[in-house]
Amino acid sequence: GAMKSGTTTLHQMLSRHPQVFIPNEEVHFFDLDNLLQHPDFNWFDGTSWTRQALEDQPDRYWDWYSSHFSAAKPGQKLGEDSTTYIASEAAMRRIAVQPRPIRLIVMLRHPTKRAYSQYWHLVRTGRATHTFEDTIQNTPHVVLDRSMYLQQLRGMLLHIPRERIEVVIFEEFVSDTAGALERICDHLEIDR
Repeated sequence: GAMKSGTTTLHQMLSRHPQVFIPNEEVHFFDLDNLLQHPDFNWFDGTSWTRQALEDQPDRYWDWYSSHFSAAKPGQKLGEDSTTYIASEAAMRRIAVQPRPIRLIVMLRHPTKRAYSQYWHLVRTGRATHTFEDTIQNTPHVVLDRSMYLQQLRGMLLHIPRERIEVVIFEEFVSDTAGALERICDHLEIDR
């Protein structure tokens, strides 16, 4: 789902389901080498750059990814919740070519409320130092890009068939959590 749209709440609920296993942290595997989504995954040590590149060492990265699911029980559905995937075409391309038809849940929140919540997250973590208004005026992409749902969903649908995507609106999830969870369980083909 989009950052600051209830993904953590859904993660907590699904991780309690006996048929589901989700690692505790966001893994970011399918877009770990996307510089726009993860500039902090690439660094310069003074003499050379270290960068993540899935294509350079695919076996190493697949082993690393698989290690996140080592505690899963046989028969559990495996999942993860990396909020950058929705905005990453690289992630969608990589998900689309997997041998198993991966099912996606996309959690969206009112775009303005989501952007404002993300701004305050950036303030708390020291990555935003200006007012919300100044941030929007000077570096709008920092908080607005993740609210461009139409663009993101269109990019997703270029690679993933619609029947493999369940879109959940955060405000509807809050007002009818039981109904939303039933739709999600049906989409994931797990017991309600």
